[in-house]
Amino acid sequence: MLLTFLEGFFLALPAVIVPSSLKVFLISRTLRDGWRQVWPATFTPLITDLPIALLVLLILHQTPTWFYNLLQIGGGLFVIYLAWKLIPFVRAGGVSYRPASPEQTVRTMGQAVGINFLNPIPYLFVSSVIVPRTLAGWAIAPGYALAFLLGFYGALIGGMFLLILVFHHAGKLNPKINLALLIISILALIILGIQQIWAGATAL
Repeated sequence: MLLTFLEGFFLALPAVIVPSSLKVFLISRTLRDGWRQVWPATFTPLITDLPIALLVLLILHQTPTWFYNLLQIGGGLFVIYLAWKLIPFVRAGGVSYRPASPEQTVRTMGQAVGINFLNPIPYLFVSSVIVPRTLAGWAIAPGYALAFLLGFYGALIGGMFLLILVFHHAGKLNPKINLALLIISILALIILGIQQIWAGATAL
């Protein structure tokens, strides 16, 4: 069972390390609002992956490839829109942490969930890795399936939480550092959005 847990843990590490629209979005919001307002959004994969898994099992295995391509284009546009919403903070010449408000926390969570639902990668990864390995573990014993899921999502959520903590403290060192990191985050969101749109459009 420990090996199954470690399998899930190490499978999640690339998802933590490799840049993605969701992680860059969480970093940009952390630089703007602080980690306390953003940390609930690190649980986004738990919120989105279960419905995605059900969709994959019930519907999406019959869905044509162009559906994923359109989803990719829509996700890219959404990511660019979120980057555009951060530009006024750069124009203001500075970013200051604001006290966490329940409304803003819920809004950040909703936007993070939107990013994940409009990204075809979770659909492909859940259908090709998460669902088959979970079912394989369940065939042995439910504990093996649970160990795999705990290893995977523990590493993924824990890794994203550590990521926003690092950027929170880096951004607090100096307002200029905070602003520079926010600009980099916005550019990264735009680039990732364009890449997603391009990949979806060229595959159609």
